[in-house]
Amino acid sequence: MEGIYKQIQKSLDCDIQAIEAAGQKFDPNSTNAVMTEEGDKRGGAPTADLQKGYTYCGNGLPPMVKVRRARKKELTKKTDVKRNWLR
Repeated sequence: MEGIYKQIQKSLDCDIQAIEAAGQKFDPNSTNAVMTEEGDKRGGAPTADLQKGYTYCGNGLPPMVKVRRARKKELTKKTDVKRNWLR
């Protein structure tokens, strides 16, 4: 009985906290990227929270976010096209 009582007390002491991921650096270990959008040269930052994430007693439910990716370099010369085709 005492063990169950301690578990109940421990679960009541923890707070549920929301995780805000938009505007912070993307961490693939704690965030799920489900969509991408094209942005400036610096890619990898979450731009919108599609579903909030939460933590409870150290355990977490990761947020689902839309991530900005860097624009692809436009090919202008024939040599650039040839080099990229050979890769």
